[in-house]
Amino acid sequence: MARLLAVVVSALAGWMGFALLVPVSVYEARVGWSLDTDAMAGKRKKAAGGCIVAASVLGSVASAVMIAEKTSDRDAKRNGDT
Repeated sequence: MARLLAVVVSALAGWMGFALLVPVSVYEARVGWSLDTDAMAGKRKKAAGGCIVAASVLGSVASAVMIAEKTSDRDAKRNGDT
């Protein structure tokens, strides 16, 4: 029972951490997007804005994939599907 509880809590902690970081990532993407679409910004600022958007999106997707992968690995080990 304790092991099952540890698996559930650790999986939930990962997803909760991801959910807490989503607003930060969205904010970063909005800042990057505003730099990228600013008509008065220079080429470097526009490039930096595009990089910020790409980094926040790729970071969020990578985090979600890693958490989902770890969760499915734990489920497979628990079910004996190695």
